[in-house]
Amino acid sequence: MIFAFPVEVYFISLLIIVLVDGLKMLVEATRRSCIPIKENSFKDITVIMSAFNEERHIVRTIESFLRNGFSQNQLYIVDDGSTDNTYGVIKSAGYDQVNLFKRQNAGKANQLEWLMKRVTTRYLMIVDADIYLQNNFHIPVDRFESHEVTGIAFNIEPYNIGRGFFSRLAVNLQKYEYAKSMLIGRASKNRTQSVSCISGAAGVFKTERLKYLTEVHSGVFSGEDLQRTLIDLINDGNIIFSESVVYTDVPETFKSLTRQRVIGWWGGLFHCFPLLFKVMLNRNSPLYLRYEMAYESVSLVLDPLKFISFCCLLFWREWEQLTMLYCTYTVFEVILFSTIFNKMKLNVSPGIILLLYPVYSVYQMILRLVAFVYYLHKRFVAQEWNPVFQTIKILSLVLGLLLVSINSSAQDKTLTGRMLVGEKENMLGSSTDTTIADKPKVKSILGKKDWIVSTAFNYLSHNYHDFSKSLSNVNVYAGYKNYWTELSLITDERFTVGTYFKKGYAWARYRDNDMAAYGNYSLRVSRSFPHAINITYQHIYQFYDSKNIFIPGAEIEQYFGDNTRVNLSLRQEIGRLGDFSGMLRAYYRKNKWNISGGAGVNSYLHKTGFISLGYGPIYLIGSYIEKFDYSNFDRTSIGLGIKQTF
Repeated sequence: MIFAFPVEVYFISLLIIVLVDGLKMLVEATRRSCIPIKENSFKDITVIMSAFNEERHIVRTIESFLRNGFSQNQLYIVDDGSTDNTYGVIKSAGYDQVNLFKRQNAGKANQLEWLMKRVTTRYLMIVDADIYLQNNFHIPVDRFESHEVTGIAFNIEPYNIGRGFFSRLAVNLQKYEYAKSMLIGRASKNRTQSVSCISGAAGVFKTERLKYLTEVHSGVFSGEDLQRTLIDLINDGNIIFSESVVYTDVPETFKSLTRQRVIGWWGGLFHCFPLLFKVMLNRNSPLYLRYEMAYESVSLVLDPLKFISFCCLLFWREWEQLTMLYCTYTVFEVILFSTIFNKMKLNVSPGIILLLYPVYSVYQMILRLVAFVYYLHKRFVAQEWNPVFQTIKILSLVLGLLLVSINSSAQDKTLTGRMLVGEKENMLGSSTDTTIADKPKVKSILGKKDWIVSTAFNYLSHNYHDFSKSLSNVNVYAGYKNYWTELSLITDERFTVGTYFKKGYAWARYRDNDMAAYGNYSLRVSRSFPHAINITYQHIYQFYDSKNIFIPGAEIEQYFGDNTRVNLSLRQEIGRLGDFSGMLRAYYRKNKWNISGGAGVNSYLHKTGFISLGYGPIYLIGSYIEKFDYSNFDRTSIGLGIKQTF
């Protein structure tokens, strides 16, 4: 079927693509702008890096920071389970004040997130362990202080020389590729402050903002630097490019280059493909950035067409048309090369680089196609990047719990009670979100009624450490016998269904950015102490980054009569940052009064607390959160609500 069209169709398709690519590069070359150099200060910056088998480079990396004015205590380094002597080399070099850690191998993204929790300075710099900085390295921190930007990218340049002709050829082709990407591609985004990728080799960020955005970062693949940048842009970030040079190690053979691009770069790009659309559709994104995201998305989709067209022209031996395409591409490269030639350090003839670069581009196109197959394997076969099978597991869990509840309700019709909307934990300002419906009381508050319908409205003021915002929400709750459903509107849109059964309850929730399922089962119910021991499990699947979060837990619950109870819950979060947390809650009801409160702490000593005071249909709610569960940061809330049961 691929030979069904005339040869001219394939030629014209490739020619149009080449012209579009060339014109894009020329537009970028004319939009280049530089960030002016001002006073340099590193005092508010902490540097973090994850090192795996870097005993050859790590001392040079550390020395380059110290030579530029950083102090040892500004460096945080974690040995990611190295099999060489990386840790020992740092120790023996006498860097006693460097914050050095040794952990089991967990991957770069996970180690960086672990280090991030220990940073207290206003800004942090993420770097690879095999880089070094140019002398007189400059960071435009003044742009942070004027609140203009949220991230800074740097000019990444290969330092390799190469051994032998083909090794030097591979290195120098990458040097030109890097120079185009940095000095033309990224520099063209300075006017709109919309650089679309802060290289994992080096980048500077606002610490608290990055910690917050790290929560939605999957961290399971090699393209974490692209994902980190796109998430920042989606959240209205402004990112600039500094021409200060960071030298990095690049593959010196085409074999190692192939592995880097297939497993790392292009595989990560496909994983981030949905984020390209989110940036493109974000109304606050600059027009030029939205155009770039559209171009990148279309280019990936057109790769198979380019490959098929190229193969067809080769098969038919259309050397004249192939030569024309080659010359057209080369002309664009010559123009671009002339704009950045003085800023490159090549040890191979520039003419050879220009003549071979179109072939190198075809090679990269083929690698992207291979990477796509690799990505499909990771996602649908190995299931390492695959949310589909995990989603099936979530739905199976919910279905199983519902079947259990139906069977239990058929055997035991004596359901003990239901919670009203305003009494749920999520209405109390707590960020833990471990339950939506609470365990029923010992005695029913509804008597023999089968139906309950309740609605609640609340208005809260959230005060963060650097800004405040107000939110209002409406909840509608309906319950029938063992089953209940809840709809939340306005600012917190979500839909929840749940059921009670003989020894517990379960619910499933859907909202625009995630879906979740929760189950609570009583292992022991007694009138003595403790009244109940429960096991819990929650599974969250986040749509925006295909991320699964597993939260097993346990509860000890004690009732003091029908109106008072205390609950201690412990849980382990798996899939984000491995957070272990505990929370103590107390509930009291008398006549029209309804009082509840709780306090908790996690394994990083971050605290949370909430309190709710209600009289009749009116309730006052408040909360305090300090980075608890990495879903909120330094936040206090206070609000007023009203609920009514029909």
